[in-house]
Amino acid sequence: FYAGRAGTFVESNISLSLQSNWQRTETMNSPLSTQYWQVGATSGDSVAYNEGELNFIFDHAMDRPGDQEIEIAYAGALPLDKDWQIVIDDTYVSNSVNGFSMGYQLELEGSFDCEFGVGDFAGREVYFYADDGSDGYYSTNQSSADDPRIQNGLNFRILHLASSRELIYSYQPDGVSDWTELARINLSTGVASGLSGNGTLTGQLPSRSQNLFFGVDIDKYSTEATPIENIEIGGIEISGYTPPIAPPASLAGKSFILTPSSGGSKSVPDQVTFTADTISFGFSGNLLESDSYNYSDGTVTYDGEEVIEFTYTSSTEGTYEEGYDE
Repeated sequence: FYAGRAGTFVESNISLSLQSNWQRTETMNSPLSTQYWQVGATSGDSVAYNEGELNFIFDHAMDRPGDQEIEIAYAGALPLDKDWQIVIDDTYVSNSVNGFSMGYQLELEGSFDCEFGVGDFAGREVYFYADDGSDGYYSTNQSSADDPRIQNGLNFRILHLASSRELIYSYQPDGVSDWTELARINLSTGVASGLSGNGTLTGQLPSRSQNLFFGVDIDKYSTEATPIENIEIGGIEISGYTPPIAPPASLAGKSFILTPSSGGSKSVPDQVTFTADTISFGFSGNLLESDSYNYSDGTVTYDGEEVIEFTYTSSTEGTYEEGYDE
C-alpha cells in the first residue's frame, strides 16, 4: 500500500446527483466557482488569478521531478445527445518552461478518456490521445517543426456533434482566424483520424444517452520552479453549438438585401440579385450595374477580383463579408 495523500474524514449527510446545468463561461477575472470546479495540486503547487488569466504555479522539484500536477475537474455533465463546444482561450506556456503537458480532458470513468493540449516532450507540440478503456488507443500530434505558430499562445476547441456522434479537436494559434483540425473521433464506429494518421478504437465507447466530464490537467516533468505568468489560460467557454448551415448549390434566382455592420455605413442598404450567370447591384429597386460572376460554396467572385462571402445562419439569412481576392 502506497499512501500518496492523507487527511481527516467526518460523517455527513450527502446526496450526489449529476450537474445538468452544464453550460458555463469563465473569464478568469474572478476565482472559479467551487460549485462547478475543483482544483487539486501536489504539495507546494497552486493556481493564481492575475490580470484576467488563470496561472499555474509549480514549486521547485529537484527532489521529485515528474511528480508535479495541477488538475481541475468540472462538475457539468456534458450530454452526448446534444451539440456543444468547449473553447479554451489564450493557453500560454513560456518558452522557458520545458518538460510539461497541459491537457484538456474528456472522460467517462472506466470506459473512455482522451486528452488534447500542448506539451514539451522532445520539443513543443500540440497532441491528442484517446483510450477506450480496453485495448484501443489512438494518438496524433503536430510539432512546432511542422507548425512553428504553436510555439506561442494557442486557443483550443473541442466540438461535439450529436448528429454524427463526432468529437472534433482543433487549435488556433494567436493572431490566426482559422482553426486547424488535429483529430476527430466517431463515438459510434470508433474511427479516429488526425494529422499524423488514422486508427480505430475497438472498446466500448460512450452511448448517446451518457455524459462526458471535462477537466484540465497540467503535469510538469522538469525540475525548475515555474512562477506566475509562465503557464496560464485566459478563459473557458462551455456552451451549446449550432452547426453552420450549408450554403445553396446555386444563387440563381436569389436576391439579397445587404446591410453593413462594419467597415462603413450606407443611408439605404445595397440590393443584389443573381441569375445563372449575372450579378446585379442597386438600391431601393434601382439597377446600378451588372457583371458576370463565379460562385462556389458561399463565395461569389466578380469583376476579376471582387469577392463576397455569404455565411448562412438560417435558410434565408446570414452574414456577409466583402473584399477582394489577393
